[in-house]
Amino acid sequence: MTFLMLLSFISFWIIVGNGERVPDWRLALIQSTIFWGGYLILGIEILSLFTALTRAAVSILWTLPILAGIVWMIFWLKQGKILRLPVVYHRDSWIGFVLDMFVILILVITAVVAFVSPPNTNSAMVSRMSRVAHWKQNQSLAHFATGIESQNSNNSGADQIALNFYILGGDDSAVNLVAWIGFAGSVAAAASLAKVLGANVNGQRMAAIFTATLPAAITQASSMTNHIVVAFWIVSAVLMLMQFTKQAQKPVYLFFAGLAAALAIITKPTAWIYLWPFGLYAVVVLRQRLGMGKMLMWAAYAFIILGLLYGGQILRNQETYGQFYRPAELAEQMNDLRNWRVMISNISRNAALHADLPFPRADGWLLSNLETLHERLGMDIHDPRTTLADRFLIPEVSTSEETSGNPLHAAIIILSVTAIVGMVLLGKEDPDILVYVGAIFLSMAFFTYFLKWQPSGGRLQLPFFILFAPLLAVFLDWARKTRIETILAVILLVYAMPWLFQTAERPIIPADKRTYHLSVFNENWQRLYFATNPEDYKPYWAVTNDLRARGISRIGLNLSPVSEEYPFWALLGAPDTKLQIKWVDVDTPSARYSDQSFDPEAIICENCSPQVIARYAEEYSHLEYDTIDLFIGEE
Repeated sequence: MTFLMLLSFISFWIIVGNGERVPDWRLALIQSTIFWGGYLILGIEILSLFTALTRAAVSILWTLPILAGIVWMIFWLKQGKILRLPVVYHRDSWIGFVLDMFVILILVITAVVAFVSPPNTNSAMVSRMSRVAHWKQNQSLAHFATGIESQNSNNSGADQIALNFYILGGDDSAVNLVAWIGFAGSVAAAASLAKVLGANVNGQRMAAIFTATLPAAITQASSMTNHIVVAFWIVSAVLMLMQFTKQAQKPVYLFFAGLAAALAIITKPTAWIYLWPFGLYAVVVLRQRLGMGKMLMWAAYAFIILGLLYGGQILRNQETYGQFYRPAELAEQMNDLRNWRVMISNISRNAALHADLPFPRADGWLLSNLETLHERLGMDIHDPRTTLADRFLIPEVSTSEETSGNPLHAAIIILSVTAIVGMVLLGKEDPDILVYVGAIFLSMAFFTYFLKWQPSGGRLQLPFFILFAPLLAVFLDWARKTRIETILAVILLVYAMPWLFQTAERPIIPADKRTYHLSVFNENWQRLYFATNPEDYKPYWAVTNDLRARGISRIGLNLSPVSEEYPFWALLGAPDTKLQIKWVDVDTPSARYSDQSFDPEAIICENCSPQVIARYAEEYSHLEYDTIDLFIGEE
């Protein structure tokens, strides 16, 4: 039934595209995706209010836009208007065609990997897919009793999209496509943003290639993470704002900018750090062009949209934690020390995530220089107040979705920005482009000021890389060296191949010591859940196989806050209306939602204390599977 979501999107795309006399189908695709996302979040929140997150109700939710599209087309044709259908591709040159085919190949390969691989990201196994399974079981987004509070408190934008795939598809086979949508959308948005900034067709293509070959983006494209999703919403919001200020002052662009910004914040609360400079730019421009009254009106609209889409999450968190976000999670991510020295420290350390230098002992040389810099700043490079890890380290070159950096792209950005500043100083480029550059750098400054450094920070910086992509297009357009563009495009495409075929967690072609040992096309689906920790497969499989063999369907969970909960759901056959899985003996803020009437036939206990094990053993038969204790009630 997931095809209903696709047909609804096509309806939006056709309607939006035909709204222009000369349709820009790529821009319409981005606008339609934004509207599709807003409709999804609002629809799911409404259904949740009535405890109606069922396959039937969600199918109706996605049937309505299809019917509306059919009615719209009938009226459109009755008025004697021409119905234009999306033009997916138009060839401009043979070289361009070949390069475009490679970009399409990257999109196709990442889509296939996303579809044939189950979700196996650690955050998905611990929290994100677990909450999706609970929502489906409860038929509501309401908070539930859990020992892993992030399942309730974390922003849920991307997970609500995954929930639709999970409900309509009847399994988790399509949930990784949420990230792929963000990846493909980011490629299109980068090209459209390059067009807004004045790049020609070749420049727009380079922006798309730059984005499509980002190693961190490729590894995220087939995963169950939300980093590339929030990057897409952020870049889309900026694109719509720039469309308004640079192309045409149409209110529809402000509508989509506000909606995309809201979707970004719903997906990750830290999105405001990337968006605030562009929001400030919007306030200044709207004040100048529309006046104070209309500027305030649009600001009110933005907050209303955010309230409609984000209000449910805020109210749920307020009820459980007493504020809109769980305090522990805010404290964990945010710097405990904030000053100009911290900014310099985090700028240098975040840059090191993309500094895979091509000569022996490079990491040692770089680390030595960073330590010297911190000594001069009077700071500890491992300071826990600014470091979300036991200590600072320079990640090894890898194809992992956790730590992949973008060294080649970072070098290209430095060159492009330097060249554009020089072009402006020489009077060969519009100075307005420096406002765009300045907004990106301001958001980067806020990023380093507020957020701690972390080894996996490279993926958090994806919005910056994608926003910088159009600057390469502008620079190459000015240089007017088609051969250079082609050579650079080929270099980027070849450079991306290891990440495309050998993503560590989901390899097509396995590599010893770099990736999981078997290809996603050859490995058993169940084993792929454990690609990052294969040693856990046997105990998880043994526990769930035992439960299924006994026909047990009411199962209690008592796990640690870092336990990978979702594999239990998947291996037990969820989603299944006969299956009930709930946490027991919860001592977290969500304990108030415990179902006192729930009488489990079995309890899965991981890393439980001896006292808890002894108490369960009084009422249940006790079986041990490595670190997992299974308690079975009397049959």
